[in-house]
Amino acid sequence: MTDTAPLITVRASFSGRVSLYRDKAPTVSAGDVLLQLSDDRNLRFIATLPIQAESQLSIGQNVNFTVTGLTDNFTGQVSKLTVNQQTNKLLVNVHVVKNDVSRGKLRPNMAVSGRVDYGQIEVGTVVPEQGIHDVDLAELKKPPYKPLSPLTANVWIIKQDQRLTRQAVEVIEYDPSTGQYLIAGVSNDSLICLADLPLETAGKKAVIS
Repeated sequence: MTDTAPLITVRASFSGRVSLYRDKAPTVSAGDVLLQLSDDRNLRFIATLPIQAESQLSIGQNVNFTVTGLTDNFTGQVSKLTVNQQTNKLLVNVHVVKNDVSRGKLRPNMAVSGRVDYGQIEVGTVVPEQGIHDVDLAELKKPPYKPLSPLTANVWIIKQDQRLTRQAVEVIEYDPSTGQYLIAGVSNDSLICLADLPLETAGKKAVIS
């Protein structure tokens, strides 16, 4: 005569996915994970971006992303923007849009890689590569010709008093048809110097001929 363990019924408080870990194990120990209940009704993930990208993003903005091991393209929407004061980074909460593409394919704890199209920039200026300094532009020279987040760089500007100043800018996009870059951070009427000048040039007067 053998003892039979009592049947235990586990009822979840939501409809989701059940993952069994030890369904055929003869014995288990205290603390062993037997199953996991996953709520996949409202999937979301958090991306980390440079804090400078905050002005380029907005709630409700679409995010296109892929998942490791799948060939499909999925869509999400920015649901929350939070600045992490400790790391000085921007935390972007993305809610996954549940549609025919994502339904049944996405599960919790999947690794994702995404891209967000930046919002409207206040002022944009087109500049050739030789006018942009202190940044690696290699990643922009292949489709989609945009970085995952704006790249911080510097340009030399000739101010109205004809003195040179080194201005921090963000590189937004590369145009392969013209070989030029869209930058944000300078006004359209700024006079940009294309020469790669030494740092001690700052504050000196430029002679324009």
